[in-house]
Amino acid sequence: MMPKHGFTLVELMVALALSSLLVLGVGSAFISIKQTAGQIKQLETAQEVIRSSQIVLSRSLKQAASALVVDAELLVTHNAATGTVTDCLGQTQTAAFTERFRWQGELLQCQVAAGDWVTLLSGISAAQFNVADQLVSVRLASPGLADNFPAADLTGDGQPERFIQLDFALKSQILADNT
Repeated sequence: MMPKHGFTLVELMVALALSSLLVLGVGSAFISIKQTAGQIKQLETAQEVIRSSQIVLSRSLKQAASALVVDAELLVTHNAATGTVTDCLGQTQTAAFTERFRWQGELLQCQVAAGDWVTLLSGISAAQFNVADQLVSVRLASPGLADNFPAADLTGDGQPERFIQLDFALKSQILADNT
């Protein structure tokens, strides 16, 4: 009798089953990594939008004489007596002026005096402004915020949005009141 060469059918079936499991494992790992990379990208974008918003609003509100909310817009008033002031567009102002901030669609926009609305940032799914005494609170929602962030209906559509709240003290007003 001649010796047998090759593999038996059972050996081939076992090898096929093991290789199939290996391919499924590698495929699911790839899908998981791709989803995680997408979530990281969304978080990076949300973080950058919020950081940029904080810089612009902080600069404006630290120099402000007063702030109030009218029709979902934040109105920030600057006095001429405070010297030169940098507005939300990065331009130096020497006279009294008012800045208006609003959320329009996915955009945070600013208007200086009665000028045109200028887009400062995109990627904001909702914004809400609140002024209480000498504290201005801004709630910003951006796609990609994790589930551990608080949620509230910022747009009035009945759907809660994940947001981060930025609080700003009206530094000029506080200093003026204490002198």
